[in-house]
Amino acid sequence: MTTARMPITICKKIEKVARAFLWGSNNERRKVALVSWNEVCKPVEKCGLGIRQLHDQNMLFLLKLGFQLVSKTDSLWVQILRNKYNIHGTIPNILHRNNCSYVWRSIVKVWDDVNQGLVWIIQDGLIVNFWNNVWIHDLGP
Repeated sequence: MTTARMPITICKKIEKVARAFLWGSNNERRKVALVSWNEVCKPVEKCGLGIRQLHDQNMLFLLKLGFQLVSKTDSLWVQILRNKYNIHGTIPNILHRNNCSYVWRSIVKVWDDVNQGLVWIIQDGLIVNFWNNVWIHDLGP
């Protein structure tokens, strides 16, 4: 779930098992849900149980992978992916998924969201696309 995109149908089946467990249902006896699943999935501060919906959690994990592809360039797995898929220097606006692994295909699915969420700090200007990247000035001392 942390490295590959899960189909929504699988997420719903797992959540169905979780709901049955929460309400005490089993194969022989189905119990009535006392609260909707959306209410259960609300944060504790909003009177929910803080259980996250699996599809949303999966997307957050993939967004984190995409962000690490940009921010953790010293990490071995990032270097391997960047070299394998020919990403050198700046980060492209679009990632291609021709003949790629399932992990890469999953990152490509969320890449637009990752790219839109990036904010760059202008330093020497070598890695920032001035016209297309969102940027802020250096807020250092």
